[in-house]
Amino acid sequence: PDCIAFETIPCIDECLAILRLLNEPRGLTQQKPEEVANFPPVWISFACQDGQRLNDGHLLTDALDAIHCADPEANIVHAIGVNCCACKYVSSLVGTIARHAIAKESRRAIVFYPNSGEVWNAENESWEISTGENECSFASIVSDAIEIIDAELSSRCSGGEHIDVPMKIVGGCCRTDPDTIAAIRMQIAKAVTQ
Repeated sequence: PDCIAFETIPCIDECLAILRLLNEPRGLTQQKPEEVANFPPVWISFACQDGQRLNDGHLLTDALDAIHCADPEANIVHAIGVNCCACKYVSSLVGTIARHAIAKESRRAIVFYPNSGEVWNAENESWEISTGENECSFASIVSDAIEIIDAELSSRCSGGEHIDVPMKIVGGCCRTDPDTIAAIRMQIAKAVTQ
């Protein structure tokens, strides 16, 4: 595979289990350097209930700290992010991830692909139509989140020090569709040409 994604992680315990799996004796840390180099990139993305907390209630920063502690050089987990969360929280969440990356001098990519914002009605087992963002507003929210990451990085570079800009992987999760992705693409193209 080109990449292994551990996504929609709702709790720190599940994150720690993934990290243990990747680090177990037959895992990556016990392989020869050339074998690790051939292992595909890995990302972990979290499901969050609001702009600060995982679905289990723990702070996103606690999960980020756990990953950094287990893999401080980003040799195993190459990207961290959020998915399957309401798009209204994504700017706060990616800002937290960017600030953490700066503080830890991490070179991990930042990945985010939120839901459309529609509300799941568990009683009816269906989505509440028209509760989410339309394609253009969703794309604008994603574009704003990219700008937040870049602003966090540039605020840390004002003293002249060099910070590698992490790769940003963006998209959409539940209740997004090809029109949503096309709108994201158009919004990003517009931002790049400005």
